[in-house]
Amino acid sequence: KYTYSDPFYVGLYKCQSCIYWNCNNTGNVGVFIVIMRGDFDAKLHWPIRCRCTFILANQIDSEDNLVESDEITKEDLEEYPECLNRPTEYRNDGLGRSSFISNTDILGRKYCKQDSITLHTSVELLPPL
Repeated sequence: KYTYSDPFYVGLYKCQSCIYWNCNNTGNVGVFIVIMRGDFDAKLHWPIRCRCTFILANQIDSEDNLVESDEITKEDLEEYPECLNRPTEYRNDGLGRSSFISNTDILGRKYCKQDSITLHTSVELLPPL
């Protein structure tokens, strides 16, 4: 099962993006940043580089949030160009963590309340390499 967030814009020149949340067959949940085709693509430097921080909120004890931060590196640009180049379709493949958290930890550590989770995301565009 998977879910895409509503699209949002990042940075001065408005890179359109969304978050992809994937409950995979290994018992883990993955979270990914997805670059989408947008109105301002001609003004952006491609491939995109960014720093993404994902915060899964503990809805019972605010002191125990899960925080993961990733910066897209030169190696990512070489290994996953289809994720970070200018989109030719509606959206690119996502880049992120395929094992962000286990399904067991979501329930056991109080990240799920009334069948809902809260994921905060911060995305910062970085200068081209």
